[in-house]
Amino acid sequence: MKVYITARERDILKQLFEQPGFITVHTLANDVGVSSRTIHREMKKLEDTLKNYRIVIEKKAGQGVKLTGLKEDIDRLRNDLSSQSSYDYLQDERVYLLISELIQSKEQMKLYALASKLLVSAATISHDLDRVEKKIEPYELELVRKRGFGVQLTGEETAKRRLLEALLLETIDEQEFIQIIDKDPIREPESQTYLGFLTSCDLNKADDALKPILEMMPYEMADNAYFSLLIHLSVAVKRLMQQKPVSFVKSDVQNVLQSEEFQMAARIGKQLTNVFSLSLPEEEITQIAVHLRRARRQNEDFNFEQRNSLISLHVKQLIEYVADELDAPLRNNQSLYNGLISHLEPAYYRMKDGIYTHNPFAKETKENYPKLYEAVKKGLELVFPSLVFPDDETAFVVLHFGSSLEERRQVFSYKALIVCSSGIGSSKMLATRIHKEIPEITETALSSLIGLKKLNLENFDLIISTVSLPLDSSDYIQVGPLLADHEAEKIREQLKSTSKSKKMTRHPSYAEALGEVNLLEKIEVFEEAAKTVKELLRHFRVYHFSNHGNHRDVLFSAAEVLKEQGLIRDSETLTSELLKREELGGLGIPDSSIALYHCRDTCNIKPVFVLFNLEHPYTVPGMDNREIEMKTLALLLAPEDFSHTGLEVLSLISATLIETEDNLQLFQSGNGTKMTAVLNETFHKWLTQKFIK
Repeated sequence: MKVYITARERDILKQLFEQPGFITVHTLANDVGVSSRTIHREMKKLEDTLKNYRIVIEKKAGQGVKLTGLKEDIDRLRNDLSSQSSYDYLQDERVYLLISELIQSKEQMKLYALASKLLVSAATISHDLDRVEKKIEPYELELVRKRGFGVQLTGEETAKRRLLEALLLETIDEQEFIQIIDKDPIREPESQTYLGFLTSCDLNKADDALKPILEMMPYEMADNAYFSLLIHLSVAVKRLMQQKPVSFVKSDVQNVLQSEEFQMAARIGKQLTNVFSLSLPEEEITQIAVHLRRARRQNEDFNFEQRNSLISLHVKQLIEYVADELDAPLRNNQSLYNGLISHLEPAYYRMKDGIYTHNPFAKETKENYPKLYEAVKKGLELVFPSLVFPDDETAFVVLHFGSSLEERRQVFSYKALIVCSSGIGSSKMLATRIHKEIPEITETALSSLIGLKKLNLENFDLIISTVSLPLDSSDYIQVGPLLADHEAEKIREQLKSTSKSKKMTRHPSYAEALGEVNLLEKIEVFEEAAKTVKELLRHFRVYHFSNHGNHRDVLFSAAEVLKEQGLIRDSETLTSELLKREELGGLGIPDSSIALYHCRDTCNIKPVFVLFNLEHPYTVPGMDNREIEMKTLALLLAPEDFSHTGLEVLSLISATLIETEDNLQLFQSGNGTKMTAVLNETFHKWLTQKFIK
């Protein structure tokens, strides 16, 4: 019988052959040199093959797994495996290896050469190449196939690298990354090669170069962002060694060259030069800087000076579309709105730069929650027509919506640690599902894989993870981020076996039991919100401005008006900060004549929102990279140390500007009385929803 068994599957079967009794998945993973999650995934694929031999993988809780079947059937499988080449691959693996081979080839390759390399027929390779064409389509690469010529992959080097990085992120799971960066002694650095391109030793050396710089960064990097950067660095080094540098027009990246991230990227470049003994040109440094800019960890604390009003409008449209499709009460969910802004703003620019994030739960999310997934997918296509959202990115957005649909606060008595490296959406989704489905769980704390080793695990009654952990399988429960029913039942069973002494480690206070309301804290937040609203309304003005001079002169003159009123300290500083913000991206609202210039700085004394109607309009960069003719200059300012609540109030203004077409027209009209009425209504509605429940 002809069977296709991968080298990894063969290693798993070898261990199972040698073990007559049960063996734990954790032990099996250590013996094979992969993660427990990988073992589960490979065994699932093996089950179909083993059916042909009437063999099953028997699983028993607490004991592990073993092969079960007649001795003659197991012997037959052994014989077939011994006659099979140790390099037989499944179709998906062949497709990935073909892509890697074609990217690395300096010239066209003949079908028979590829077939010989992968030990299959030329006809099989031809069929695999059809799938290669579908895989490369989003990357603007072309597969040239001509009779007598052979096969060649053509396109920009940056696109080839992005494709390689995406494939590597799909191939290497999170636990393997952790083993590599933690220098796990169980497996040697050279023990694994990925796609015939990178070795674990390559990744280990890139990690050595990156770690010292990571410790100097002013922000924390999420696990998946770190893994993505590590892959990017390793691919860049390998391609430079293959004499394949990147190139681009310097004017396209001028903002990056002047950024803080470029300085950090330059330091990383020096480290790579020392570790790999090669020199990185400025183009490579710039590519690293782009990754660093996109890797800034986004949390749900609103950072209003980074908000893009165009994306804000799209998020509102997306929420409305999904709410209509599912007939769900999502429109006034501020938490969902902020969460989507936090995720989609960096994702928007990341995808425009061709940087994609791998989501290990994309397939599971798509299969298990098809209705929600389809609604979000169609919504993204409608509101972001210029972007193609791959399944991985779509699934992340689905998690945010799923989290909001599941949210419900309750008070119970267990404390659980949730480990997840897929981002804010997945961890929040799992936490809210757990609170809803497992009423015994009171508290949930979140941790990334990298942060796990910093915690005292004894402080938790149970550990729930969406990824495989470097712990014994009996010490934690692995589930999906959307917590299927059978996974919830598994957690309930685990709680039953938890000792009563642990169960009562925490009791809710009387205030919590009566509704989880900390009255003093709520009063303080309300006072801060009311104070901000009061300041904004008190100083709101529409100035009819007889402007002269260039763009800087106009901004400086507007700043002078605010300085005279005691709202800012220094006109020159504010002008410079506004121009810096403009360098990060245009501020003109598309299809309008209004531009929203905003910043948070020490020169700002009070929160301010004012408008300047210009006598002489002129063009400025728009948020969609096209110019607009600015007739109205809007300034939205906050002190540098402004509170989270205050920034949340300011965020309402940028959202209100573009909330409806009527609002957009109104704020360009110069009618200060009607504008004040709209702001009053907006603030009143928000205060009522937030504090009167």
